[in-house]
Amino acid sequence: VLEQDSAYQIASAPCFETYLNNGMEDGYWDIEMYIPVQRK
Repeated sequence: VLEQDSAYQIASAPCFETYLNNGMEDGYWDIEMYIPVQRK
């Protein structure tokens, strides 16, 4: 969940994802998304 925060903001850097299952087999993708942040 991406929530608004008074101390941090999204940083201008690459994000990445980790796939936790095979969506081709399960019919859905279960992922963890990592988004870089920095202090305001």
